[in-house]
Amino acid sequence: MVEKMKKTIGIVLTVILGIILAVYIGGVAFFSNYFLPKTYINGKDVSLTKKTELDKTYSKIWDTFQLNIQGRNNKQDKISAKEIDYVEKLKKGQSVPQLPYYWFISSLQDKNYKLEKDRSFNEQKLTQVMGRLHVLHDKDITDPVDAMIGYEEGKGYVIIPEVKGTRIVPQALREKILKGFEEERNVLKLDDEGLYADPEITSDNPILINKTASLNRIDSFILTYDFEDRKEELKGESLVNLHDQQPDGTLVPSEEKVKEYIANLAARYDTYRTTRDFQITGGGTVRIKGGIYGWQTDQVATTAALLQAIQDGKTVTMKPVYNMEAMSRATNDIGSSYVEIDIARQHMWVYKDGQMVTETPVVTGNPYAGNATPTGVGKVWSKEQDRFLTGADYRSYVRYWMPFNWSGCGIHDSSWRSRYGGNIYKGGGSHGCVNTPPANIKTVFNNTVKGTPVVVYNSATQKIS
Repeated sequence: MVEKMKKTIGIVLTVILGIILAVYIGGVAFFSNYFLPKTYINGKDVSLTKKTELDKTYSKIWDTFQLNIQGRNNKQDKISAKEIDYVEKLKKGQSVPQLPYYWFISSLQDKNYKLEKDRSFNEQKLTQVMGRLHVLHDKDITDPVDAMIGYEEGKGYVIIPEVKGTRIVPQALREKILKGFEEERNVLKLDDEGLYADPEITSDNPILINKTASLNRIDSFILTYDFEDRKEELKGESLVNLHDQQPDGTLVPSEEKVKEYIANLAARYDTYRTTRDFQITGGGTVRIKGGIYGWQTDQVATTAALLQAIQDGKTVTMKPVYNMEAMSRATNDIGSSYVEIDIARQHMWVYKDGQMVTETPVVTGNPYAGNATPTGVGKVWSKEQDRFLTGADYRSYVRYWMPFNWSGCGIHDSSWRSRYGGNIYKGGGSHGCVNTPPANIKTVFNNTVKGTPVVVYNSATQKIS
């Protein structure tokens, strides 16, 4: 029995070894012509495929390959390899170093090989396919819109969020499509690939945030210049325009812009040495140029004051700083108290608070001696009594003296004269002063103050209506 059992075991072992040997030899024979399991070439599974048909097997995948394109707003497109004649082939003369004698071990291991390849596709067909893509050509394609600053009632300046849009650069999409084929990707997500032309400025942009904060600060106050019957307001956009934007978006007052604004303000509101239209006693209007009366802005000091007010950021009513001031800041800065002198009529009127307090004939400067009394709007800049007026060839005592310009002309009594008015001035006029009868000079003196306008005109030559 024992011998028989040993013999049986020997036969079984021989058969098993024979089977194993047969399987091994069969495997060697098979894998001499076929690729081992878990064999990948350029990422493609070629396991158990015939080596002589590698090119066919490698390229066969493109018969059914399809790239799915996913865009924003649920837009989708599909491109198959066949549509554009896409195919990849391995370059000739390359080999895969597999050892069939060790197939039983190698079959359990991943084997990845990188071989050089050539790809080809039909350019014209790719262009045609791209010409029908929804993600490129639908009518609802929109451009991106940058985040921006807007204004809302009750909220002030706010950041309006950016809009992403759905615009894609065709050339960039073309490159990603070809790369998707090359990498054998089934899905191409356009957002993930960064193919959309997104806004350059987003709502979290620090420059935009800083500028919005600055705008709301500026919008919180109003600066007003008071010109009596007129007001000049700086608020909102007009106030913003006096700022410069810093690199970080912050708005800061601009000295140059404020300086320019004050220069323009002065040009519109200053009246010093300006031209005025004046309603004359007796009817009509004359146009008078020059004189020392009027308002003149100190632009340097006013610029500094405005810069400080902007920096303080509080609502205030202000006045410019002046070098020269007049009696009234209204449009008619002469006001209702003034002295009026007409050279043509050789007459003077004195008004106080709109009422004429006196009128008198006078004698003005002799035009034929080069001493004509200059026209213009002057002002009484000094009031003196009992003094001598001197010149190259005269020294005259006067009881009352009221100079009104800076060339030596003034209003004064003239005890040496017995007649006034008419054409006396043309041959026997003064050196430029306004000679006034002694009987009337005190009334003139008592109803004027320093700064009272003195309007001198020639109705014969300056009347416009």
